[in-house]
Amino acid sequence: MGRISAIGICGIMVLLSLFSAVSAQTTPAASADVAPPPAQVRQMMELMQTPEVKQWMATQQQRLLQSDLGREVKEMYNDVFGFSERWSREFREFWKLPDDFVFDL
Repeated sequence: MGRISAIGICGIMVLLSLFSAVSAQTTPAASADVAPPPAQVRQMMELMQTPEVKQWMATQQQRLLQSDLGREVKEMYNDVFGFSERWSREFREFWKLPDDFVFDL
């Protein structure tokens, strides 16, 4: 579980974004000369499918829903929600949060 904690929420989101971009490029409609995903991304995606990571993700989702974060962190996220509609949508989709989710302060 230490590896999971070291990666952190942002790291997982970045790697998922990379994987999504690579997956979109490697669909049958894409060029045949596109390389497969880097080994690190494949390893991260395999790690994301383990029961330990799925449990960790569920726990983190509950923390978000319960606003179980420091006040400064919640303020930061709420600020970002106001600045970037795309980021806000992707964050809420990733964590399966309501479309109008904001942190209680």
